This record gives sequence, C-alpha cells and structure tokens, in this order.
Amino acid sequence: MRYLMKWLVKRGDACYLIYQYPVEVFGVFMALRLYLLARFVRSASALYSPWISLVGSLNGLDAMRPFFHFKAIFKLHPLNVLLPLTLLNTMITAAIVRVLERPVQAAFDNYWKAIWFTIVTLLFARMRAARKLRLEKPTIELSIEDQVAEMEATVLAEVERLEAQKVDILERIQTKAEQLAVLKEILEMKKRAS
Repeated sequence: MRYLMKWLVKRGDACYLIYQYPVEVFGVFMALRLYLLARFVRSASALYSPWISLVGSLNGLDAMRPFFHFKAIFKLHPLNVLLPLTLLNTMITAAIVRVLERPVQAAFDNYWKAIWFTIVTLLFARMRAARKLRLEKPTIELSIEDQVAEMEATVLAEVERLEAQKVDILERIQTKAEQLAVLKEILEMKKRAS
C-alpha cells in the first residue's frame, strides 16, 4: 500500500493541478541529524579541552560554547572547513531538491541535474548578495597618499587597541594569580589545621 499526499491547485477558472507526493518525502527531515556531525567535529577538536576553557575564562570568554569552537576552527583552518561544508551543503540540498521535486518535475530524476540546479541557484544567490552589498556601500576614490595615510591611521589605531587589550589581559591574569595565591594559602591553612 502506498500512501500519497495530494494537493489541488486551481489555475484560472477551470484548470486544476494535482500534486502527489509519497509520504517518504518526510525523510528529508533526517538531514537535520547532521548536527551530530557538527558535534563530532567539536568533540574531536583540540579546542574542546579544559585547558582552552581555563584560558578562555582568564580572558572573560566562555570557551565551551559551540559557536566559539566553530569560529576558532574556521579562523585556524578556513579552507579545511569551508570546502567540505560547501560540498556537503551542495550534496544535501541537491538530494532534498531531488526528493521534493521528482514527483512534480521529471527532470529531477537525475541526481546530477539536481546538483547542477543547486550549484547555479547558490551561485546566483551569492552574486545577487554581492551586487546588493556593492550598491549599498559605494567606494570613494582616494589618492594613493590618502589611502596610505588612512591605512596608517587604521594600523596605528589597531596597535593602540591591542596594547590596551594586552594591558587589560595582563591585569586580569594578575588578579586571577592573586586570587589563586589567596586560595592556595587558605587551603594550606586548612591543611595545617586538620
């Protein structure tokens, strides 16, 4: 026995389109289980350790959050993350498109056509987003001297910010070291008392 879902769509005054999907199309929701792959990557990462958590807490950062790990992994190895994710996204999207569109359009019976459709769709969506960004943020033509001066000012401001951040981090480390020394003394006093 085969279960089907049916939709009737009215076109004009007299034309009805009947879309029939097998119930098995709900299997595309199993793609959501890929979060397990993300959890595995996080658990297998060297950044998921108590030592990193300690260093993060010294800097006032919760290093055990999942997004911290993925941002750090992406910053350390951008191509090792970006290329597999792009391929995985393309393959899964093509598989989902094939499953959902095959009952309606016979052209998607071929998996490679679904992949091509996905690649073209993603590419043109990215191109449209890039064009929109360019239009919203126009560039200003500057002379080379002005560009160098602007770059120098930016670099100097960044160096000053990093120096201030360094001083702040050193102060936090000093505070944590003092707190650790106090706790160590209390522990030794309790040890002597018992």
